[in-house]
Amino acid sequence: MKHKFILKLVSFLFLATALEAQEISKIEIQRLREHVEQLASPGFAGRNNGAPGGLRARQYIIDHLRTAGLKPGNGTRWTQNLPAPLRGANILALLPGNDPELSREVIVVGAHYDHLGIRGGRLYPGANDNAAGVAVVLETARVLAASKKGLARSILFASWDAEEDGLLGSAAFVEMPTLPRERIVAAVDMDLIGRDFLDLFPDKLFAIGTEHSDRVVEAVGRASQNCPLEVIPIGADLIGPRCDFWNFRRRKIPVVFFTSGEHHDYHRTTDLPDRIRYPKLLEVARLVESTLRDLAGPGKTPRYRPGTYHPREADELAKILRGILAQTPMEWFERWTLTGAVARLERFSRQDRLSEADRMTMRVLVGLTLLRQRYRDPPPQDQGKSHKTRRR
Repeated sequence: MKHKFILKLVSFLFLATALEAQEISKIEIQRLREHVEQLASPGFAGRNNGAPGGLRARQYIIDHLRTAGLKPGNGTRWTQNLPAPLRGANILALLPGNDPELSREVIVVGAHYDHLGIRGGRLYPGANDNAAGVAVVLETARVLAASKKGLARSILFASWDAEEDGLLGSAAFVEMPTLPRERIVAAVDMDLIGRDFLDLFPDKLFAIGTEHSDRVVEAVGRASQNCPLEVIPIGADLIGPRCDFWNFRRRKIPVVFFTSGEHHDYHRTTDLPDRIRYPKLLEVARLVESTLRDLAGPGKTPRYRPGTYHPREADELAKILRGILAQTPMEWFERWTLTGAVARLERFSRQDRLSEADRMTMRVLVGLTLLRQRYRDPPPQDQGKSHKTRRR
């Protein structure tokens, strides 16, 4: 009788432990919300790189990575200082893979944690740009560290600094990596993931840059199968060097950049935590987790290939322009111009191949679409404009 009681007690404790571990290994919406609210709070003063608010954000991120059980990603240090005269530091944390051979290969997943700080006495909280991205980095780090099953390759969790100054933090890492560059086999990047493109297109998410690797295309495709978001592949050349993924692309490292694109509060004082769509952010986090598990699994190593375009690009851009036409008041000339652009894109979508002139047309249309939304309702004078620039 006593033995039966002990057996039942052991079974109960084992089940309780298993259930607890299962709960730990799930992305939680409340944790995502708490990270965004903290990082975009007045106490972090807009997280300007090198400023006191940026330093507080840095310590907050390190504390959570340490609590999750990760190792410092720069030897014994959690940070990589940017070379003088640049200000700031990247934050790096390593989750070693399980396979003795494949663990030498590293998947980098990152999001920039800096923002615009305080300008003209006004706080730029940067909830979607990019506290939301950092929240996903922290949550996926916590979950993957708690459930490493199947992770053959190592994962380096990165929070980049000085992105707003021209992608300088990620550029410093790529040029002077904390591990041999040839060990980095893929990079996953995130920015502007908690809102909707132009505040007009709910539940769309762009996956940019996957055209450079069949393995990345396959991983994102599998991860998207159970995702309620519409994941749209777009060529990296259509947006150019506007986010940290570009520095990895320059070095011919396979990439995927997840983004919902610009919204009305982009680079404004109104980019606030209560405007984040947290159910959407949760789905993006789950998609990122699934993509990382796939890329870090025992499958084939991602390889870079020269750029090709996605067959759906022109059609998807045409849908977006049609949506703008349907939802936005405009003068007859602008409407006529956009209608002509839709017709051109529909013609492109029926072609087997696009010429460089066709792709240049698509780049111009993407740029004009973003500019149109940004200046459609001119912001108050104290609010910011986009100033992300090419790296000098």
